[in-house]
Amino acid sequence: MERFYSIPRHAWHYHRFTQDADIKSHPAYYSAKAGDFDAALTLVENLAEAFLKSLKGRFPLGANFASPYAKEATGDNAILLALSLVCGHAFSGNSDTDIVQLQKVFHTGADPMERLMPRPSFEGQVDTHVPYVLVDDVTSMGRTLAELANFIRINGGRIAGTIVIGKCG
Repeated sequence: MERFYSIPRHAWHYHRFTQDADIKSHPAYYSAKAGDFDAALTLVENLAEAFLKSLKGRFPLGANFASPYAKEATGDNAILLALSLVCGHAFSGNSDTDIVQLQKVFHTGADPMERLMPRPSFEGQVDTHVPYVLVDDVTSMGRTLAELANFIRINGGRIAGTIVIGKCG
């Protein structure tokens, strides 16, 4: 029987914006979403740098910052990698790029019902000695991050919190 885990209630959860329009209006958004790493780094620095500085000391030193990396309909979302790298640097941790989502993602512009199918699954090596902080550019229902948390916890890891640039819905 499959066990379902959610992101622990004791973990820290932070988001910068409550509307995805705040992120999508950035001039680098669509290029970053399509895989342009320089555009993604610019977007993260412009939209999240002060926000991340305000979270200093909230996460364990040496934590792994992991995102739900996946192929997307528009290309490889470079925002996730940039955010993971910036968080790893800002919080004296590591950007974890070993865990990846197996399904191609069509979330951008999708309605809630389209987001529910298929259920995301992940593969990769989980470090059982270091806590994880999950990072994402935008979340609406939190399902992908919850599934990523499930994968990490089922494989012996622990979740210290989440950082999301935009939490919508």
